[in-house]
Amino acid sequence: MGLGGGKADLQVGCDLGVGQAELDQTITTAGRVFILPDTPACQSGTQQACDAWIASQHVRRVITYQPASRYRAFQWHETALFLALTTALAGCCLWRIRHGRLP
Repeated sequence: MGLGGGKADLQVGCDLGVGQAELDQTITTAGRVFILPDTPACQSGTQQACDAWIASQHVRRVITYQPASRYRAFQWHETALFLALTTALAGCCLWRIRHGRLP
């Protein structure tokens, strides 16, 4: 949790094991991203007081997580995409060189 002069984003650590968390947000009951306001319980109180205040706000966490077992598959898909884009760009360059410049 970072506090500095104004509002702060609430970020709480979470151990999901080996893998990659792509999105980690705290959401309010209205479905909006929770932004921790300046509140006395969290500014000058104890950690327990701040935790109790946050618990009273009824927020929930949304985590999009990709397990480590999918790492290699994502790596191959990204490699294939970049190779395809590189081949397309090289083809465009070659075509442009062989057919001259446009007016």
